[in-house]
Amino acid sequence: MLWISVCAVWIGLIFLLSSHNGTQSHGLSTSVARIIAKAMYPDFGAWSMTEQTEWIDGMDSLIRKMAHFAEYCALGMFAFPAARALLSSPRRKQPLSAFRCGMIAFYPCMAAAAADEFIQISSAGRVSTAADVILDCAGVVIGIIVMGLLLSGGEASGGNAAAARRKKHRNA
Repeated sequence: MLWISVCAVWIGLIFLLSSHNGTQSHGLSTSVARIIAKAMYPDFGAWSMTEQTEWIDGMDSLIRKMAHFAEYCALGMFAFPAARALLSSPRRKQPLSAFRCGMIAFYPCMAAAAADEFIQISSAGRVSTAADVILDCAGVVIGIIVMGLLLSGGEASGGNAAAARRKKHRNA
């Protein structure tokens, strides 16, 4: 239940950020770009305002795309254990494979990505693109894979191989 709550809160945060109008969203991207610029270029403050503005404007699209990917990568990482917990049953003879849990976790995340773009198009000064949904879904897939590997002890085949090793070790 914890992971489901984490997913719900995270989706709420994503939707809140998507509801910002274009000016608010651009301001947030600009703030992030300025932080990155200062970290990359210690003398950034000494640049002319024109140079700073050009660099920040040039980074705006990249920062927005990275934010899309990162927020949905995190959602995928939260959704995988949520799906696994939701689908676990003491009556099950074998746990669900990591692949099956990942597939089940993916679909609600994909729906959230589509809803996110709908919210953006409904916000003044914002646009919605299919490319962003695809980027969001790619982030989800990476997040699911990372969490699946972490929770399965690094086994590519998921929890079944780890469970089989534990069972074999107990019986030895």
